[in-house]
Amino acid sequence: MERKLFLIILLTLKLTQSFGQYYQVESFQDEYKEIEQYNSLLIENDGFRSWDKRFDLNFTFPFFDIYYDYINCFDVGICYFDDEIDYSMRLLEFGYEPDILKDSVNILSDVRYTLTNWLNKKVLIIQFTKNRLFSDPTIESHDSHVNFQYWFFENGTIEIHVGPSNICLLYTSRCV
Repeated sequence: MERKLFLIILLTLKLTQSFGQYYQVESFQDEYKEIEQYNSLLIENDGFRSWDKRFDLNFTFPFFDIYYDYINCFDVGICYFDDEIDYSMRLLEFGYEPDILKDSVNILSDVRYTLTNWLNKKVLIIQFTKNRLFSDPTIESHDSHVNFQYWFFENGTIEIHVGPSNICLLYTSRCV
């Protein structure tokens, strides 16, 4: 299996006495690894591609001045708490859509998630696997899709892992 390099955008929650909490943005490259043990949102939703899910955590997640034991997310890439728009996380906000579910065994396009441990920290990973962009007119001709993951760590760190994708630039025939 060929492994692709990916970009990690790391949002690290910092606590200071004088300024309260803030996020520090960092980035680095590493290998993109798909999660192996996961739950499928397509299977949970009986193939319905739009979703809104409350992810109950097995840890408390600090987000600014409040600690949460869940994260709500939905299919456009927004995650939020308590239905308060002021606390929404618009990480890679766009319209994403997996393929129509035709085979419930060999699912190639999906949104997957797992609660696991990574480097002795509890983490929720939400993985968009071969999802289409709502407004992309090249889906049929170029098999356009994106792959990425959100990682929410128990210490408040948020990572975005961007995997191999096939995106065509609008008004050109160039795909990246």
